[in-house]
Amino acid sequence: MHLRLSAARCRGSDQPPARWGGTPMAIVKSLRNHGGMFDALQLIEDLQAALQRGDRERVEAMVSDRMIWVMPLKDNARGKAQWVEASLGVTWNWFRVSVHREVDLGQVRIVESWIEQSREPVDDEDASAPVTAEGVVVDVWTEEDGAWRLVSRHPQRST
Repeated sequence: MHLRLSAARCRGSDQPPARWGGTPMAIVKSLRNHGGMFDALQLIEDLQAALQRGDRERVEAMVSDRMIWVMPLKDNARGKAQWVEASLGVTWNWFRVSVHREVDLGQVRIVESWIEQSREPVDDEDASAPVTAEGVVVDVWTEEDGAWRLVSRHPQRST
């Protein structure tokens, strides 16, 4: 049985705290991503929000130790540690997530999303304005020890 509690399929970090049926969203989040229930939008938003807050503990908990970070590089051997360091190594301003497609393979889910985001420039980037980007992201989530964890991320930037 697949239960979906989310009515919205597109939100971002600039949204006010939401409620569903009079129940605080924190409780709904706990229920929907526990015990086999899966909500792709909420998981991706939770992960992006943890990155935006710089919450290393939450990010580490949401990402599988088996994670692979797919990048269009010939020598790509990046995993969880590299992704976490790169993702927490910048200051995120905002993000918006829209889930386009999901494939349910039981304890594995493939999710295609469109993510728009803004971050502060780093290193040799032009420091006169935030860096904004948008593109498709294909995530693979797996259920490990009763929780859904990101096991693969493949971003494809469009701008």
